[in-house]
Amino acid sequence: MSEEQPQKQVENVAGPSQEAPEGAAGPSKSALKKQAKEEEKAKKAAERKRKEDEAKAARAAADSVDVSSGSYGILPLHQSQDDTPMLPLKRLATVGSGDVGKTVSFRARLASLRQQGSKLLFCEFRQSIVSIQGLLELNENDSGKPLVSKQMMRFCSSSIPESLVLIEGVIQAVDRPIQATTIKNFEVHISKVRPSHNTFRSLL
Repeated sequence: MSEEQPQKQVENVAGPSQEAPEGAAGPSKSALKKQAKEEEKAKKAAERKRKEDEAKAARAAADSVDVSSGSYGILPLHQSQDDTPMLPLKRLATVGSGDVGKTVSFRARLASLRQQGSKLLFCEFRQSIVSIQGLLELNENDSGKPLVSKQMMRFCSSSIPESLVLIEGVIQAVDRPIQATTIKNFEVHISKVRPSHNTFRSLL
């Protein structure tokens, strides 16, 4: 009987070490749900950032294309250096209903500028005591109107009042008489602007 007792004691010592540990359960349902929500939130944030980056790159690419290249710029000091073809210069005093829809070219003083938002720029041009309203409208894809780029809008909005400019545009009738100019019933939709060399304000 004395030989059997040690064997039982060994079995009792070894027994507990073979049982599975208690309290080893996985994450709770609430923890799993919270983790899933956080992962979904991070996924949406990454997708939103990707779309914003794509939109920013698209805008940068669009801004780099100047559809009005050649339609604006400072006149050279000597006119003989300018080989840009221009129409015969028109006197504003002769503008009338027969000019509606026609492209004209004229030299005048820029009496004033008034920008309306980022897409419209109103100008007043003056020859002696005769004045006419000019309209520059942002248009980068409608071929039915003069193509005017963002770069051209910035350039023109930086011209100094009372500067001498060479303008080309289409004469159009207006719905209501213009009070600020002597020509009340017509305006010029600008397609080309060429300020004199010494009347351009830096874009800084």
